[in-house]
Order: sequence, then structure tokens, then C-alpha cells
Amino acid sequence: MTDEAIVELSPYALTSALDGELIKTILLDIVALGRERTLCMLEWGSGLGTLSYTSILPAG
Repeated sequence: MTDEAIVELSPYALTSALDGELIKTILLDIVALGRERTLCMLEWGSGLGTLSYTSILPAG
């Protein structure tokens, strides 16, 4: 048996729950601060993060 810590996974992406919430908060804060500009970013991959984070961002 090892002493590895059990980490709760995020419902948003394959990462820890804390990191998932941090990414979500950063994205939503960027959108809230810069509504006059379109938020452009590159999402590398096609997994849970792509589906989850794009669904919480406003269309634009």
C-alpha cells in the first residue's frame, strides 16, 4: 500500500477539483472584465474540458 493522496477530480476536466474551479473562475472573470472584446482562445484536445468549459461561457 502507498501513501499517495486521493485527489477529487473536477467535473469540468480531467484535473483536480481545485484546478477545475480555478480555470472556470479565470475564464468567467476574463469574460466579465472584457465584454467589449471577443474572448479568443485555442483549446487543445477534444475531451471533457472542451465540452464543459465551452458550455459555461457565453456565446459570442
